[in-house]
Amino acid sequence: MLQAPATTARLPLALRAFQSRNYSLYWFGLVLSQTGTWMQKVAEAWLVYRLTNSAFILGVVTFISMAPLVPVSLLGGVLADRMSRRKLLLISNVGQLFPPLVLAVLTWTGYVQVWHIVIADLFLGAFAAIDQPARQAIIADVVPTDDLDSAISLSASGLNATRMVGPAIAGILVALFGEAFCFALN
Repeated sequence: MLQAPATTARLPLALRAFQSRNYSLYWFGLVLSQTGTWMQKVAEAWLVYRLTNSAFILGVVTFISMAPLVPVSLLGGVLADRMSRRKLLLISNVGQLFPPLVLAVLTWTGYVQVWHIVIADLFLGAFAAIDQPARQAIIADVVPTDDLDSAISLSASGLNATRMVGPAIAGILVALFGEAFCFALN
């Protein structure tokens, strides 16, 4: 009687992708990064409303922040197909590091204005639009084909969890420490 290899018997089928060290690192990085992104979004919205006391301006700023997603994601898809996805993720994540830090400093010093948030969001949106296709494509590079269903499901579950956890953490942190703390933490 044949036995399943020890590597496939350790985890339930739905969690098998975690047997891949690279996928586990990817997944935990994804969850951590996206939690920070959602914290940033909530803190930015709170800050915009606090600065302007206008729901209309909050809506406009939120709309503008989404502007780079469609056109730049087309470029991101091409780049994800033509260059190292790992290198592309590294570049896009380093690019996403600076706008929150600038917003943190501007907010802590009291110099922040709405246009600063718009500019930061345009940069963040552009880098996120490059990041997303590379993130989706790299999954197939880091897990065996047999574990691809597990990896895709776990990634989707992780992303959805961050949509609940990130804003909840942001609400607590904004109340305790202010918006700048969320930006710096992101």
